[in-house]
Amino acid sequence: MDRIDFIGQIYGRQALSIDDVVKFFDHSMAAYEVLQPLQPTSLDSITDKLQSLMIIKTYCPDQSKLVSIEGYVNNVIHNKKNLYGKTFYINTNINGPSVELSVQEET
Repeated sequence: MDRIDFIGQIYGRQALSIDDVVKFFDHSMAAYEVLQPLQPTSLDSITDKLQSLMIIKTYCPDQSKLVSIEGYVNNVIHNKKNLYGKTFYINTNINGPSVELSVQEET
């Protein structure tokens, strides 16, 4: 049994394929790399059915940290994050005490 078969059997009869699980993980890690300085304690996420776009919303009462994350995305990484040999487009939207981060893999 190879690794894919092993993971597939452990993962069970879910509607997602192993490829979708890997895409989900890759998107999650790209988002983590950006949001980690906030040390988020609560997250809401939406992922499209094709696992191509992930939107994560996190709350932070410190507005300066949200502005710092937005500045990092726009001015340091220029809305792109390279990870695992892939490029992810990242955008932010600050709304009050929360930031919404969208992550989409370059196709």
